[in-house]
This record gives sequence, C-alpha cells and structure tokens, in this order.
Amino acid sequence: MITLYELHWSHYCEKIRWALDYKKLHWKKVNISAFSKKEIKQFASTQKRYLVPFIYDANTNLTLGESSDILRYLEERYTSSPKLFPKNKKENKLINQWLMALDSKLAIIGRRLGYTQIILENPRILPKLFLPNLWRGFFTWPLINRP
Repeated sequence: MITLYELHWSHYCEKIRWALDYKKLHWKKVNISAFSKKEIKQFASTQKRYLVPFIYDANTNLTLGESSDILRYLEERYTSSPKLFPKNKKENKLINQWLMALDSKLAIIGRRLGYTQIILENPRILPKLFLPNLWRGFFTWPLINRP
C-alpha cells in the first residue's frame, strides 16, 4: 500500500493522485498540516525540508518527495500497471522537459492566479484551506473567521 501525504489543494499532489489511480495502485491519502508537516516528519529524510506530495511505499519501505520523482518511481517500480511514460527515449526526454517547464513556470503562475481569485471571491475560505488544524481549528471558528 502506498500512502500519499498531501495538501488537498495542491496541484502537485493532484498529479500524483491521478497517476496512482491511472496505474491502478492501492493507495490512501493523509492530509497534512501545512505549517507543522508533523505527519511526514516522522520519516527520516535526506532533505532538510519536507515537501508534498510525499509518499511512503510500504511494499518497499521507501519514502519520496517531489512529484516528478514520484512519477518516475511509480513507473520504474510498478511495471505491470499501465505506463505513464513512453518507452521511446527521445519522447521520454521531451516529456521530462515538459514536466520541468510546467512544474517550474506554469504551475507557479497558475497557483498565484488561482489563490488571488479565491481571495477576491471568498476571503473567508483562506483559514479553511491553510489553517484547518492549527490550534484545534481556532482560525475556522465562526466568531474568528468573520468578515
């Protein structure tokens, strides 16, 4: 079983959810606290930071972060499930370039535009998105989260 640690609004996490479903793998998700990330700090990490998406694969006892790295891992480890990438090396290289470009450029702009639109349309949603578990949900209480 693969456990996906995620922030439910993250498009990087959504990319991994789609890949896990497409490959028909058994998985579950754990929503993490955006600020403490205590749910994933239980795992030893070679990185000094903990990023989502983050997976723990109980089949191999492996933990891994970064969405593109996770996609590659799923492809290499689970070869009997549907393929995410073509076998052709030239096409595969092109896909890697597109992944990097979309993740590093378009995704950042898209996220900023999306958050700006949400803030303009419904500013009261921010505590629910970003602070739902902080101090037992204090920032989502009706008297605290009011216009």
